[in-house]
Amino acid sequence: MTWGATAKEKADSNFWIEVPRILKTFKWMYLTMGSIAVFMIYCGCFAPPDWRINDFTAIVPLSTVVAGHLLLPFALNPSLMVFNY
Repeated sequence: MTWGATAKEKADSNFWIEVPRILKTFKWMYLTMGSIAVFMIYCGCFAPPDWRINDFTAIVPLSTVVAGHLLLPFALNPSLMVFNY
């Protein structure tokens, strides 16, 4: 009995190889989430007073989604879990 379908091969890599690869792979997602973050800062601080969004329940869900999208490609990368600089 062989388990060829579940075999995983992990290539040797390090932080300086993986970060540019992640940024290249997820560039459109980072551009979108970055623009949403900039828009949130604008609406919270610099928008006209009637348009400002200062409510905690309006800010937290979207900021959690943005933070998750920005951090998870790094947190879920198995090559970055190996401390090999």
